[in-house]
Parts: sequence; structure tokens; C-alpha cells
Amino acid sequence: MGGHRRFRESEVLALLRKKSKEEYALSGSSAVTADSAQSDSETHLRYATEINSLNETSSAAAISASNINSGASRPYEGSGLTLPSDGERARTAASQYEVVNYSRFGDALLVVLDGSSIMSCEDLGPPPVEASIEVNAYLGTEDQVLADSVFNALDALADLLGYEGPYDEFMESGSIFRSAKANLRRGIDSEEALRCRAKLNQAIDLIAIGERQAKVDAAEADAFAKAMASLGDVTSACVRVGAMLIVKYPDSQGNIVLVRQLSALELRTLERFPGIQRDPRTAIETLAVAVIDAKTVEDSSA
Repeated sequence: MGGHRRFRESEVLALLRKKSKEEYALSGSSAVTADSAQSDSETHLRYATEINSLNETSSAAAISASNINSGASRPYEGSGLTLPSDGERARTAASQYEVVNYSRFGDALLVVLDGSSIMSCEDLGPPPVEASIEVNAYLGTEDQVLADSVFNALDALADLLGYEGPYDEFMESGSIFRSAKANLRRGIDSEEALRCRAKLNQAIDLIAIGERQAKVDAAEADAFAKAMASLGDVTSACVRVGAMLIVKYPDSQGNIVLVRQLSALELRTLERFPGIQRDPRTAIETLAVAVIDAKTVEDSSA
């Protein structure tokens, strides 16, 4: 085909990451700087910080926001450095997405993301209810027992959404990757599946602003708390249950967990570039750039 060559997915992902880094460097955005990217990639500051620990039961999954959503940066005792606040960490991790809510969850900073900063209103609609969904997980661990606990928690979330499985399960060793599907249960229609999705989203939103468990539907909150707990000993992860994406990785101050309810365009982008999920640290930023490019292509071909 005269002079054109087909890029491998790895090449596309590398180009997208490079483009994202260059855009941030040019924009001077507080979200990403060359220094912070270098620091996050190569060094991890270790320091003592007080966190609200989870109770043994998941009824304490949501933590009081009054002590954790402080907007002020904190000095690192004895170092002369000023550490970023939780808000600054959340905005840095969000890449080109917007932060909806954030709070501490165990030893991680839980950040819920919105896509309005990179997509127009028509692109933000939820994806339609599908007959089957993907329940995928990339885990930065070789511990199969630990991985199985994550898979069980993700399958429980799929069950809450009205799906049963896993089916068509495929596993890779090394850093463990599972690809699987779950089918919509017989007797559940689209309206009920959408209500299930909305209830889970509400539970996540309330947990992310530190609301008490009493305000959250028990089943949804418990399932999400167990999914979070299952990732506790996994250094980095990128998991997806249908339209819900959960990304975990360490930053310079601890662990970050990002949650995003994906749009139809984002789902199509991930299906086109599934390798995005294999690099948790850059997954959100790479997805944002890939979505912008995909939107440009779709607009030009319309």
C-alpha cells in the first residue's frame, strides 16, 4: 500500500506516551512536569504519614473527609521539602481528566475522575448495556493466590452489575494478566442493568468524599471495598469491569488509586489499544491522549 506501514500496538503506545509528555511540558501544566515525572518514575520518597485505617469489616470503607481532604501541602519533617497535598497529588495523577472527588482509603489516595476536560458532552454519555462485558486485570505481581483474590473481587463487582462469569478466560504469567468476559444474567433487562451501574457509581462517589457507610448501599459499598482491599498488596494494577476502570500505582508519597467510569469512546479506544492497561503508571495519561486522537479521527471521517 504505497509507502504506508502498519504500526504495531507497542509503537502506537510509545508514540502516544511521548506526545503526552511533550504536551504537558509545553503547557506548563501543574499536573505533570519533567521533574515530577522523573521523580515518580525513578525515586520514591519514603516518609511517615498518618492514615485512617480500615476497620476489620468493610462497614468502615468510607473514611471521615474532615481530616483527609486538606488542601494544604505538608512539610516533610527534617527534610526542608514541602510535600504535595492530597489535592495536588490527585490532580497530578488525573492527567488531562478532571478530579471529581478524592479521599484516603487505607494506605492509598482514592481519586474519582471525570472526562469533561478532554471530551465534549456528546462523548460523555455512558456506554449502552451490552450482552457481555470484559473483566480484565493487569497485576504487577507473580503471586497467583493474591491475583486470584483480585479476580474474585472483580467477578463479584460484575455480578452486582448483573453479569455472571467469568467466561472465555485467558491468563498470562509473569506480571499476571487476565482477560475474561461476563454475560448479562438471564432475566435482567437494560433498565435494571443501568440501575445496578448507577448504584455502584453512587457508592464509589460517596466513599470518595468520605461519607459514612450508612449513606451507601451496603452491597455495592462492600463489593467495592473488597475490590480495593484485594489490591492492597499489589504494587501496581490496571483492572476493568465493564465500563469501570481502576488503576493503582505508587507515586512519590504512597499509593494512588484512580477510578473512572469510561465513556463509549474510551471503551472503543481501549479495545483498539488494549496494551494501555499493561502500564498502570501511564494508563490514564495514555488513554487521554489516545481518546483525543480517536475523537479527531472520528470527527474528520464524519
